[in-house]
Amino acid sequence: MNQIPQELNYELFLINNYQLCPIHNERLGLLQIDDCQNNDLLKCLECFTEQNFKFIPLKLFLNNEFSKIIKGWPILEDSQFFQQLKGISTRENLIQSEIQNVQNYYQSLKKEIINLIDEKEKQTLKNICKNYENFEYPLDLYNQISKKEKLKDIILNQYQNLDKQNELFSQIVKENLQNQENYKKKMLESLDNLNKNTLNLESHYQIKDKIIELIKQLNDFASNEEIFNKSQYNIMNPQIQQEQNVQLVQNLEIKINSIDNLDKIYGFSIVNIKLNYEYINRKDIKDISYIAQALERHQRIDKLILDLKFGKIEDEQAKQIAVGLEKLQNINNLTLGINWSFISIEGAKKISSALEKLQNSTNLNLDFRWSDIQIEGAKQMILALQRLKNLNILALSFYWDDDEAEIVQQLTLDLQKLRNINNLTLKIYKKSFSDEQQNEVCRILKDSLKKAKQLNIKFW
Repeated sequence: MNQIPQELNYELFLINNYQLCPIHNERLGLLQIDDCQNNDLLKCLECFTEQNFKFIPLKLFLNNEFSKIIKGWPILEDSQFFQQLKGISTRENLIQSEIQNVQNYYQSLKKEIINLIDEKEKQTLKNICKNYENFEYPLDLYNQISKKEKLKDIILNQYQNLDKQNELFSQIVKENLQNQENYKKKMLESLDNLNKNTLNLESHYQIKDKIIELIKQLNDFASNEEIFNKSQYNIMNPQIQQEQNVQLVQNLEIKINSIDNLDKIYGFSIVNIKLNYEYINRKDIKDISYIAQALERHQRIDKLILDLKFGKIEDEQAKQIAVGLEKLQNINNLTLGINWSFISIEGAKKISSALEKLQNSTNLNLDFRWSDIQIEGAKQMILALQRLKNLNILALSFYWDDDEAEIVQQLTLDLQKLRNINNLTLKIYKKSFSDEQQNEVCRILKDSLKKAKQLNIKFW
């Protein structure tokens, strides 16, 4: 058999290498494809005219374009998909085409989003400046009505003339006394306007999360019907869309070690806030209030670890923390570490009141070692815990300087009422406990908390 050159005129090849039909003396150039029993499958055009069989011209099989579709081969009845096959490009061409389409799409998307974000950022920054021009700012008002500049001038320039100095002081004090109600009204209005007009990025973070979630939902190979049905379903069911947005970070934990990052906790179900001693003592009371504000805005938290140990937290700061805690109606697991603090009975009462409202809580870990809450504060806290019907895991850590006998009495009377607890860890930091007193506490609690599968009591 003659070898076929790489570049060849197939018509000429067939003429030179294939015989004539023994019946019709025509060139054999057709392959019969509907009868495998025939000993002579090569036919000529006259054969087809006489016998009317299905055939494929041989030259079609010699075409170098392997992607070319031959109608009627290998599936004889291919009317259902021949046109579709004919319209498909090669794998390489299709891949390159889709890569180019994807690159064009994301370039266009990034360009439009970046342009929109830049424009919106400029508009927001402009609005911030305008916003605080619409009302008298509290500090500006304070500086105006306090007359500090006038007082400073009198102090610096009238000290040699005491009569004149006293007269000027008298005028300022008189004016101040006469305008007390007016000043108070103006200051309250100014503070109210500030609270109403302070920038709130909560909705911005929600939109950011929705955008991220929508981008993650991009399905490269979803059918148009699937895309349409899903978008229609979400539009018709906004609650479903909201739940999907929340699930974006469901069961993910975020760790916060700076007040500046508190706004990032939105949507996270597990939040770990740990502020060290140096940080807390470098900030003022307002920064602790930011924790309360952040918790109040993000009420979907399921588990919270709030570690402020060694922070020397005082009662006023404890009140701020309590404000945030009481908003967490859905919280299930809470760890609160405020040891080495100056919290007294008053602060303990505020936190106790907040804990009492966490009716969905099942797991609490409260650490008040080396604080000033004393027996009364601990009693208030345990009374609040008695009202949590779902609570079954509890860890308490206390340190007291009270009389030992009173500690034992209060401890056993209050803790033994926590009858739903099945896992209790109790750590008492007081070295002067006698072995007899320790054993008494353990015995009473074990007798009372019969549902408890685990009971760990330690005296330090």
